[in-house]
Amino acid sequence: MNNRIAIFANGFSNEFVEHIVTGLWKKAKEDGVDLFAFVTYCSPGDHELQNKCQLNIFHLPDPKEFDGAILLTNTYNFPDEQERVCARFQRAGVPMLSLEVDVPNMSCIKSENYKGVRDLANHLIEHHDAKKILFVNGVKENVENITRRQALIDALEEHGLKLFDEFELCDLADYRSCLLFEFIDLRSSLALEFIDLRSCFLLQLIDLRSCLIGEFLNCVCKLLASLCQLFIGDALVGLLQGGHFRAVQRDRES
Repeated sequence: MNNRIAIFANGFSNEFVEHIVTGLWKKAKEDGVDLFAFVTYCSPGDHELQNKCQLNIFHLPDPKEFDGAILLTNTYNFPDEQERVCARFQRAGVPMLSLEVDVPNMSCIKSENYKGVRDLANHLIEHHDAKKILFVNGVKENVENITRRQALIDALEEHGLKLFDEFELCDLADYRSCLLFEFIDLRSSLALEFIDLRSCFLLQLIDLRSCLIGEFLNCVCKLLASLCQLFIGDALVGLLQGGHFRAVQRDRES
């Protein structure tokens, strides 16, 4: 029987979760390990009762049936998501691994969030003479977001600057809304240039698509006209080329 490993994640970070689980699955397949993913969709924007119901999925797996557990802890929006899993699996003595977030009595794999953001901020300041930097944050309590924000603050203070402004995205819906553009329009002098750039690009794109569609339709019409001429006759050719039906008089005597 193959070893069994449980994976616990929040599905709102769907692309990130997909990449992680796909990588784990490839390695597990080589080693003869079965993976079981348990996903919640808890969000700060949802009702408290709905989030509690979402968390019940973490009670489905029996820790005794698994040889290990992996927590994609950096995808969680609430401490309850982490606590629900840890309490049950740690009591059963199941080895556990946390991703990106330190959890007591658990191994952890972390990426270097602090140095990367600080290097990025230094580059903007030193090579592009950036003075007003806007920080677009994710969920406020997320450990990675806290670390990245602190790295930016430290880099700004090192150069005698302060954070120009900050925009917090509460949940996934904010990423797909126009609130960000409204915020930039209100807070940043770069808004008009940004919008103008997007508008020019959009107009060029529409113009290009229109030309391509026009050429495509023209070719289709010519092709249909040729086919009609070959197989149907002059009547339908007149409909396609002239926009109206021209009845063809035929000489009965001929």
